Amino acid sequence: MKRILYSVFYHLGYRISELNSNSENAFKTQKYLMRSADVTVFDAGAHFGETVVIYNKLFKNPSIYSFEPFLSSFEVLKRNVKTFPNVKIFNVALSNVSGELDFHVNKSSATNSILPTSKDSAKNWGENLLETVETVKINSITIDEFVEKHNIEVIHILKIDTQGTEYEIIQGASKTIEANKIKVIYLEIIIISTYVGQRYPDEIFLLLRKNGFRLFNQYNYTHSNSGELQQFDAIFVHKSFDHE
Repeated sequence: MKRILYSVFYHLGYRISELNSNSENAFKTQKYLMRSADVTVFDAGAHFGETVVIYNKLFKNPSIYSFEPFLSSFEVLKRNVKTFPNVKIFNVALSNVSGELDFHVNKSSATNSILPTSKDSAKNWGENLLETVETVKINSITIDEFVEKHNIEVIHILKIDTQGTEYEIIQGASKTIEANKIKVIYLEIIIISTYVGQRYPDEIFLLLRKNGFRLFNQYNYTHSNSGELQQFDAIFVHKSFDHE
C-alpha cells in the first residue's frame, strides 16, 4: 500500500525517500549491504516506476529489470523510465507459473493484484482503494524461466511489492535461489485481511528460511485506526552472501 504514497509524492515532485525515515532506512540498508559497484535489481510490481527512481539515486548505474503486468500502469512506467537507459521494463507478472492469469483491477491501481480482494478490505484499509472494477488477463513468468531466458548471472536485490503474491514469486525462483543467484530480498508483507489467498507472515518467513535466507531487519510498519498492524517491509539476506 505504500505505493499509493510513493505515487502521489512522486508526481508532486518530492523525493520519495523523504516520505519517512523508516522508508529511507530500508533503502540505506540495501546500499550498505551491497559492496559491488555493479548492482542488478529485479523490481517486481514496478507500478509507475516509483522505486526505479530510488534505486537510480541509491546506486551508480544499476541494472534494473522492472516488471509490471497491468498495461495502463506499464504505459506510465514506460514514460517515467524513458530517460534511464539502465532500466529494462517488462509487461508481465512474476509468479510461480508461466502463462496467462486473471488480474484484478482495483479503484486504486497501486492495489491491483492477481489475488481477489478480501471482503474485509474496505474495513481494514478504507473505501475506494481495493474495490475491483474489472478482471483482465495478464501474462506471467517465473524468475527461474526469466533468468534462464535472459542469461541473468546474479540478482543482487529482488524487490517484491505485488499485493499479496510475494510467496508465489519466491516459489518461482527456487532454482535461481539454489544456484545462489539471489542475494537480498526486500519485500512487503501484508498481515491484515486484504486479499483472498494472501499468505501469512509465518508462511513467508518459513519459505525464505527453507531457501537459505535470514531476516536482516524490518521496516515501514503501518497500523489501522484501531492500532492493528496492517503490514511491514522486510529485508532478507541469503546465507551465500557475504556483506561484511
